[in-house]
Amino acid sequence: YVGNLDPKCTQELICSIFNKIAKVVRCKMINSVSYKGPYCFVEFETHADAQEAKFRMDQRTVMDKKLKVNWATNHPGMKRGDTNNHFHIFVGDLAENVDNALLRKTFEPFGEISEVRVVKDPAKNKSKGFGFVSFVRREDAAKAIAEMDSVTIGGKQVKTNWAARKNNPTQSKYVCVKNLLWDDVFHQSSQLNTTVYVGNLPPDVKDYELQQMFSQYGSILETKVFADKGYAFIK
Repeated sequence: YVGNLDPKCTQELICSIFNKIAKVVRCKMINSVSYKGPYCFVEFETHADAQEAKFRMDQRTVMDKKLKVNWATNHPGMKRGDTNNHFHIFVGDLAENVDNALLRKTFEPFGEISEVRVVKDPAKNKSKGFGFVSFVRREDAAKAIAEMDSVTIGGKQVKTNWAARKNNPTQSKYVCVKNLLWDDVFHQSSQLNTTVYVGNLPPDVKDYELQQMFSQYGSILETKVFADKGYAFIK
């Protein structure tokens, strides 16, 4: 994934630049009116080539803008980039046989989808019974919520709603407490402390997924996810 591109940047230019590092198999530029500027996906022959390109090109300046280069999550059409500014809906009560492909196929008639994810238990590799669908346009997401609630997918009626989003981003810094028992943490914490630590997270976890799971316990002010380190803080 190559982001933070200048609006005048072209697919040919990106392909040419990355082709100097290693052979490019495919290059796809996405120009979405709902996204802040274009972004691009570059595919290489080997993982090693892609890793080298990521290492050498991240934060490199192209047309006076520093590129953001990261691993892309593949799916048909290569449309996924940074979806944090897209519109996410929660789909609950999913049957065990509902996978990403079926969920995408079911919601595709409502508009352009940027991401689909059925949440799985990593230990059992089975669905946890809910998932998320991200739309590029808000009106498409709203229509999907209204029309798909209580509709049967895979033999079960599903529940649809807006996925909880981070609504108070700050520059707060947190310190991870390690190797402490629950009682130690409880007794050492101030009664005014409202931030909890969540560990052992998968690397592809999203802030809105955590918000959806934890919102049942109270109003959430902020979620800070450190996906590369496997933990998060929820306030």
